[in-house]
Amino acid sequence: MVKRLLLGLLKGLVIAGALGALFFYAFGMHAVSGVGAFLLAGLATMLAGVFAGQPPWKSGAWIGSILKGIFGFGLGAGLYWVLQRFAPATDISGILRAAEPTTVATAPVAFMPIIASIYTMLVEMDDGAEEGSTADPALAKKTGIRVENIDVGEDEGQEVPAASEKGKGTASR
Repeated sequence: MVKRLLLGLLKGLVIAGALGALFFYAFGMHAVSGVGAFLLAGLATMLAGVFAGQPPWKSGAWIGSILKGIFGFGLGAGLYWVLQRFAPATDISGILRAAEPTTVATAPVAFMPIIASIYTMLVEMDDGAEEGSTADPALAKKTGIRVENIDVGEDEGQEVPAASEKGKGTASR
């Protein structure tokens, strides 16, 4: 559980930190406020949410990744509202070497990783594959548990024989 939590924190910090650094250093957006800040927070949380939990390239996980991204956009905008409302207005322009006065709630390189990492930790805790899951086909063959693949048609699915049928060598289809 702690491993999943730390992985979510790392994913959020890396993805949104890179995106925040792009906007802060490459595009020169040292202080963002208003609708632009809400959009950037939503964008960072959306991208981090797509890659949190099960990866989108895994079989059948792309729909969940799209939904995590859409929900993450709205949640990121909401979390930004909470941050800009309650965060202290301490000037951090000296730390970031910004030309204009910047606070945590206005610097994309500061607020984007904070917001996105909160969401990715939640998604990793919920959506991350647990060790020893019955969704693993190799484990299903060892234990005799039937695993149904919902991504294939009825005639293409396979059934793993139960433990009592293993010795008989018959597999039902």
